[in-house]
Amino acid sequence: MKKRKASTANLPGRDGDGNLLSTGDGSDDEPGGEDDGDGENHAAVSTAAARRAARRDRRARVASYYEGCHFGLPSALVLFDLCSKLNRADNDQIWLACLGITDSFVNEKVGGCAHVQQRQVARDGR
Repeated sequence: MKKRKASTANLPGRDGDGNLLSTGDGSDDEPGGEDDGDGENHAAVSTAAARRAARRDRRARVASYYEGCHFGLPSALVLFDLCSKLNRADNDQIWLACLGITDSFVNEKVGGCAHVQQRQVARDGR
């Protein structure tokens, strides 16, 4: 069985033989812009420079987004605080709050001062 070759003759913008039609405005000379005769394509150069600038801006935006990362209180401490305000705190909630505080400190999610403050909150039950 022979494969048929797809015909490009009937496509828009092509002549009867399948060749691209010229628009007459010089847009089909070189993709990317005009040539000034020196062999340099200024539009392609400026487009590449614009892409580099856009890439630089995008990377700077991403870096600034991740620059300000911070962590809040451990959820176990928040739960313990809620239980203590409702007078429902028991040893299990205290233990879970201690584990949450310790985990955030060990994984360096909080500094030393915040760790001390969190311990104080768990100790006082405020």
